[in-house]
Amino acid sequence: MIKTIDKIKSIGCLKDCDWSSNEFGKTTLIYGDNTMGKTTLCDIFDSMSTNNFNKLVERKSIESNNDTQEFTITLFDNPTKLSWSSNSNQSSDLNDLSIKVFGTGFIQKNIFTNSSVSTENEKNFTDFIVGRIGIKLKEQILSKKDKKRLVENEISTKKYNLSQYKGIDYDLYKKKVLCQMLGGG
Repeated sequence: MIKTIDKIKSIGCLKDCDWSSNEFGKTTLIYGDNTMGKTTLCDIFDSMSTNNFNKLVERKSIESNNDTQEFTITLFDNPTKLSWSSNSNQSSDLNDLSIKVFGTGFIQKNIFTNSSVSTENEKNFTDFIVGRIGIKLKEQILSKKDKKRLVENEISTKKYNLSQYKGIDYDLYKKKVLCQMLGGG
């Protein structure tokens, strides 16, 4: 468990931070005004949890073009400081950390809203699904709805083309074409 953030340098809006005097608890809520570094911290923690620091390299502070990006943390159960630096893009022993972050990244990966959710554009959720399996199922449903819409358009076109003939049961024809297009009998 993270005890302190000892240093953050040149990542997002956090240009040169020392928070070693502020200890984290088992559950820590971070809040603040916009542009104060909440998403930057979430990106740092998310990078630590996945051991992928590419997102941090992309978030280099504007005024620090030539500065090395880095952070250092201390854990409660380990006096050794853990760190990452953009010079090597390597971390020291961050592989075994179990960090959970509920931020924009979590929402993008785990909640389906049928709209784009990003750092720049967070939407109000009116219909959402939580979990990767649920998201996959929702995507499959949307794909089938798209296929259905295409089939219905095709049926309408064919119905129009056949409108000159009498005695055709259009509802039966529609069901037959719909079943064929969706892979049914």
